[in-house]
Amino acid sequence: MSTSGPQPAPSAPGVVSRLVSRLRSQVAEPVTARVQAAAEEPDSPAALVRQVATVEKAVDQSSGALPPEATVLARLVTDGARQILRSGSDGGLDIHARISLAAVLRDYLPTTIARYLDAARSSEVIDVERQLVEQLGLMRQSVLETLAAVLDDDVRALEVQGAFLRTKFAAADL
Repeated sequence: MSTSGPQPAPSAPGVVSRLVSRLRSQVAEPVTARVQAAAEEPDSPAALVRQVATVEKAVDQSSGALPPEATVLARLVTDGARQILRSGSDGGLDIHARISLAAVLRDYLPTTIARYLDAARSSEVIDVERQLVEQLGLMRQSVLETLAAVLDDDVRALEVQGAFLRTKFAAADL
């Protein structure tokens, strides 16, 4: 005897709840990741610290193919970036400094090294080495100027605070 009618689903409530739970987790994980990524600005000091480490690793891995002077200059750029980030570690790093650092760390430095490695395989090496060293020197100078500007902003902020305190606590006010 066969029954031709529809068969009830085995433990339908349990299957449905597991299905709903699975769908929620599949949707929640990507949304959580996107929200966390959006919450952290790409040029935040924390993101830039991680980017410095990434660039340093890339420089170290490429160091055998780079001229020694270029490796030193590239590391001076990343060292300068770390100094800038340390000077603004309290969250007070100027947005202009952050944008400048992000450009150097995410674009200029990695792209310069990658272009050199490509060109060194197919060109006259002496000319490409000269261009690489020149470009890295310009980046180093830019990072040093950014550091000087950040430190100068700190000095100006201290001077402003001093003027405020002198005005606020002048003998006439006491």
